[in-house]
Amino acid sequence: GGHFDLADRMFHSVREAWLSASKHNMADVKELIPEFFYLPEFLLNSNNFDLGAKQNGTKLGDVILPPWAKGDPREFIRVHREALECDYVSAHLHEWIDLIFGYKQQGPPAVEAVNVFHHLFYEGQVDIYNINDPLKETATIGFINNFGQIPKQLFKKPHPPKRVRSKVNGDLAAVPPNSNNDKIFFHHLDNLRPSLAPVKELKEPVGQIVCTDKGILAVEQNKVLVPPTWSKTFAWGYADLSCRLANYESDKALVVYECLSEWGQILCAICPNPKLVITGGTSTAICVWETGSSKEKAKSLTLKQALLGHTDAVTCLTASSSYRIVVSGSRDRTCIIWDLNKLSFVTQLRGHRAPVSALCTYIHMWSINGSPISSANTFTGRSQQILCCCVSEMNEWDTQNVVITGHSDGVVRCLKPQCSSSQPGSAVHRPRGPSSRAGASWSMDSGSDDSRRWSDTLSIDEKDGFVFVNYSEGQTKGPQPQPAHPGQGCLPQPLHPPAAEPRTDHSKILVGDGRGRVFSWSVSDQPGRSAADHWVKDEVVDSCSGCTVRFSLTERRHHCRNCGQLFCQR
Repeated sequence: GGHFDLADRMFHSVREAWLSASKHNMADVKELIPEFFYLPEFLLNSNNFDLGAKQNGTKLGDVILPPWAKGDPREFIRVHREALECDYVSAHLHEWIDLIFGYKQQGPPAVEAVNVFHHLFYEGQVDIYNINDPLKETATIGFINNFGQIPKQLFKKPHPPKRVRSKVNGDLAAVPPNSNNDKIFFHHLDNLRPSLAPVKELKEPVGQIVCTDKGILAVEQNKVLVPPTWSKTFAWGYADLSCRLANYESDKALVVYECLSEWGQILCAICPNPKLVITGGTSTAICVWETGSSKEKAKSLTLKQALLGHTDAVTCLTASSSYRIVVSGSRDRTCIIWDLNKLSFVTQLRGHRAPVSALCTYIHMWSINGSPISSANTFTGRSQQILCCCVSEMNEWDTQNVVITGHSDGVVRCLKPQCSSSQPGSAVHRPRGPSSRAGASWSMDSGSDDSRRWSDTLSIDEKDGFVFVNYSEGQTKGPQPQPAHPGQGCLPQPLHPPAAEPRTDHSKILVGDGRGRVFSWSVSDQPGRSAADHWVKDEVVDSCSGCTVRFSLTERRHHCRNCGQLFCQR
């Protein structure tokens, strides 16, 4: 009708809606729509719509949440999703199916289950095309449109229960998150152990790691694997500005694309599917290229769309096939979300303090709809930058999920989002007035007029970071540097971890370094954190790993506590 419903009839409070449906009004039938389990934005009046006021004078705005949600829609949705995925719900899911789609929808079983509704709610109970009275026909259609209809009955017999993980004496026995049987790596950050030897070795720094059923695949920087078979690679960064499609196993070039040179130097590229290649670079445009379906057409790339929005070079790209979006980062200090289906602009992510790339110390987290969630400065007092970043996403509702960052000081850090209140004395800017939730308040950064930071932060705890691999001071040749214990001993020249990727089952995390090696970190059965046992024995090495001076009675051996290698006293 072009206007909102009466304020007293609109969804305003979770508590009031629950009491109305379960206690005060038995004619009030409500159903939890899917948004209750994945979309916190629907609980916020982000557009400041005038929703009116109730008869008691209460002005409608954001939905009032239960106390356990702590005023945060994201926490409300997270807990709802966690409850939906729990073993108790799985064990009783068939009972709900029986009521909505099954044998308890109609007939005597429905009466016994107190699951009976108005006759117009049921499919096939009324034929509106045979109603001769226009007034009655209009009233019937209006009744159905306003109150809806019960779904079609699909099952005539009781639905079998879903299999749960385990049962003990007939009761559910859920596996606790931190039990010994749980091998999810971010549940045991203190018990991670690296592999003694690389699980994969390349000739150049690692750029991408992909876990498949056939094993671990990795490619160098300036290359990406082409899904879904991952048997081909797309490479760029050549002197003639060309790009090449090559075989993964042999690295033999299958096709050389020279048409991309018109768009300047390519700095980044992704392949969201086997028919699309998306590139970005110094031209400031994001170019979407399409490969031909036939063998002849596959030898050329056709420009499908040039996405314009950045004012400086595009430094990084990523895509989500599930959400059908592309995110681009640029030196102009902005990120842009693009619609992969329509190839159009969606929204812009502002507030970055420096050009957006993997080479930075600040990390920002946003929702899929462009709402800021968390931010952190990962600078720890020593020279280090973020070279790569990935997110654990096995269970979206798990509070222990981490953001994994690889740094130029040879350390892989795991950061956990934490909700915290605004700092005392800080000027708080609320975008929507008094109805704004506390968890999403903005605090002004005194260091910049146009930059903002969020009250939600990423906690950085050094005990949750683990050293991947470091060079020792002055080391230029000799044995391969090994994963090291965190600690003091020498100023490291870091072997950068430019790529990190959790396995699909999140039992391991794969980390690639600047020497083309991929190591696997997994949960150990022995408690306590330690790095791999790469402490080089005295009798194995007869010369300094840094300067090749031979050891003798006067030139003693010295172990570096950081990398385990043997060095002279210099």
